[in-house]
Amino acid sequence: MASRVFPLLNARATLRRCMRGMLFLFAPAWLALPTASAQSQPITVSAAASLHQALQSVNGAYEKLNHESVSVVYGPSFRLASDIARGAVPDVFISADPASVAYLEERKLVRGDVLVTLVRNRLVVVAHDPRNGAGVALRDMASLALPDPRQHPAGRFAQAALTRLGLWERLGAKARMTASTRAALDMVASGEVEGAIVYRSEALYDPHVQVIQLLPDSAHPPVVYTVAVTTGGRGWPVVSAYVSFLRSQSALDIFERFGFERNLPARK
Repeated sequence: MASRVFPLLNARATLRRCMRGMLFLFAPAWLALPTASAQSQPITVSAAASLHQALQSVNGAYEKLNHESVSVVYGPSFRLASDIARGAVPDVFISADPASVAYLEERKLVRGDVLVTLVRNRLVVVAHDPRNGAGVALRDMASLALPDPRQHPAGRFAQAALTRLGLWERLGAKARMTASTRAALDMVASGEVEGAIVYRSEALYDPHVQVIQLLPDSAHPPVVYTVAVTTGGRGWPVVSAYVSFLRSQSALDIFERFGFERNLPARK
């Protein structure tokens, strides 16, 4: 009887050892495969609000080409930087304000070795009615709207320009401060104020206002958009294709169509 039982037990033990060996061989390859949820997770971006329309179009082109989705939160650059400092973890930060990038870099919240200069913007003066506005110089405007310099990079750039042009005491003191360039444009469109200083990219696509003056770049710090990779996000391997696409010819063509400029030297 024992001679029949022991061979059977030995056969079962041998089978178990073979199965364990097969699992050992195949388990590492299986564990290395990305899960479906990891593959479908979008690239997350915090971006300056003034990029909204252009970046939507750029991201659409990227998603179509790479079959990878991009999720964006828009807002004033320093507010977004403050959110990151408080624990928000986007993969990529795109700022209109170099100071916001420096703020995060000092705190080691973005990679200093992966800072990409993207595009430039211009500051413009807009008026509601081109028939009247075209004849009114900035210095002669009775009322002006500005994005609040305490909240918005565009407001800080506008304050610097008005100060350099000798107009801050006269116009800045009585300017209507707004939370965004969009709000400043709306005040001009509704006739609440005679004019506003805003980004060119946002003014060009508002049918209710007219650009009447380009402010000289030499009057304020350059409006340069910087792409930064956060240290709390998923890292360069995940976002490298996206960041490279932002600097591609096709992406820069889209940015130019929306009123941005390639990073050219400042005009005098």
